[in-house]
Amino acid sequence: MKFTCKSKYIYVILALTFFAAIGNTYAQQRQAPSAEEIVAKMKQDLNLSDEQAAKITPIVRNQLQQMQTIIEQAQEKVRSQLQALQQNTETKLSQCLTPEQMEQFKNRQQGGQQQQSQPKTNNGANPIDAARSGAGNTSK
Repeated sequence: MKFTCKSKYIYVILALTFFAAIGNTYAQQRQAPSAEEIVAKMKQDLNLSDEQAAKITPIVRNQLQQMQTIIEQAQEKVRSQLQALQQNTETKLSQCLTPEQMEQFKNRQQGGQQQQSQPKTNNGANPIDAARSGAGNTSK
């Protein structure tokens, strides 16, 4: 199957839209439990004493903080790789499209990014920012 510049453009847009949708859905559905929630579950499952739970809580909290740091570093790496991919794609598309079409393409890309960056939670907070600040992590 031979791909024309126009069909490549369509596939690129579909792929970017697909991955953006997955990222937004995943961020909204998954919220990491708090250290207190994890320890409460461990206390129940392992029949821990209050003293053991008190000792374990800072260990679990530290692990969660380190995990968050690792996740943020990974997100930054992915973000820079995606930006490089986008620039590469735009370079290749500019060889196929007229300057006017390229301008239209860039305008549509910017419009789509603005819509995707708007938060989609009930409280108006960005789900990633809410997870970082601990908002939404309530003890049960």
